[in-house]
Amino acid sequence: MNQQAARQHGSNRRDGCGGNPTVLVVSAAALLLLLYSLGSYTSTHHDQTRSGRMRTAITAGGALGQQLQAELSRGAAGQLQQHILALSNISSLSTAQLPLLLQGTNLSLITTADVLDSAAAKGLGWQQHWQLVQLHQQLLCTSGLTAVHNPPNSVPVRLGNCSVYVYAAHDFVSQELAGPRHSYEEKEVAAVLWAMQQQQQQQAAGAAQRVKQQPLFVDAGANVGSFLFSVADAGYRVAAFEGMPSNIALLRHSLCANPHLSDRVGLFGTGLGAEADTCYVVSDHINVGDGHTVCGEEQVRKRTDNTGYTIRGKSSVRRLDSILSEDIQVLKLDVEGVELQVLQGADSLLTKHRVNYILTACTFGGAPRQRQMLQLLDQWGYYISLDGFKGPWLDPAAVANGSSKLPWNNIFCARKDLQHATPAR
Repeated sequence: MNQQAARQHGSNRRDGCGGNPTVLVVSAAALLLLLYSLGSYTSTHHDQTRSGRMRTAITAGGALGQQLQAELSRGAAGQLQQHILALSNISSLSTAQLPLLLQGTNLSLITTADVLDSAAAKGLGWQQHWQLVQLHQQLLCTSGLTAVHNPPNSVPVRLGNCSVYVYAAHDFVSQELAGPRHSYEEKEVAAVLWAMQQQQQQQAAGAAQRVKQQPLFVDAGANVGSFLFSVADAGYRVAAFEGMPSNIALLRHSLCANPHLSDRVGLFGTGLGAEADTCYVVSDHINVGDGHTVCGEEQVRKRTDNTGYTIRGKSSVRRLDSILSEDIQVLKLDVEGVELQVLQGADSLLTKHRVNYILTACTFGGAPRQRQMLQLLDQWGYYISLDGFKGPWLDPAAVANGSSKLPWNNIFCARKDLQHATPAR
């Protein structure tokens, strides 16, 4: 979240979720059964906090239920059928029109944190997390909810081959994307795309793990999707993390408007940090999508009293290494001052898996915080540049002793064992 067309897509969205109407109904209804069986432990919590709307007694009975159970009993879906839907309340609704059935449920209230926490309680791992958030997104697209309820203060713009929803006013990133260049942070996006292309070369040079699928880009602080859609449109997989509710709504609309990207993108509607928490997101009135995560009532009061900042909603916060366990080609961090906490919450990931490149904002907290972040990245085995993934690189000795030049914006980090990453002497 750095300072960084419209109705037609409804029909395209439905085509993207199935094409054949019969297949669409069976597939999406099967997903509903999946969502039903995930996380029965959450029922008491949801009953208390959401006035009972999050759960009613659900029985997949009758011919439809038998058909769906038969459908789910075979194939990969059978591995997940006990893990997605006591979060939903789809009892006794007509199935004449699946979109109307879905719109009559509490589907829009289910959060990524609901899904992830329930999956964690069942002992599910990263691949299941990826599949579950994709199922969650597909259900929202199938339901037509994003066509019926467009986010306020939003407008679709073109970004490459994609139609992307941004804020119509009062947001710096959206203003750039809606402008004549239709871009934001062009240099950084180009650097990420270059780094994503290096995977095949690294593999040929003897990288440890043979890759069997497209490399993964992790977008922490996805905002309205300027990096997400550029990278996904280039053919790569993207795990996108965003905690601000209004930004999540825009991203979900954009994903529904671009069904050709559905198998490449996993949208995790949660913030990231050093520890699991529930926090607030605040922003000012001139840059509404630039959300800052603030935890604790007292800190929220200090951040919003006579500062021009307003609470925009709540955000779950989770450790990245509690969700993801896979090699990453590029990790991008732009989370308005909590980049260090996100890295601390990725410690296990960074030590057990390859994260080849890191692009991160490094401007908040003053010189001591910046040096701490540089030294942490050096200790994890990265060369650091203020200019790009090709260097020139800061002297590791100067980084370690705290005498290196400090960044004014983003820093570019490459693993020291990459062939091209050699610091200038």
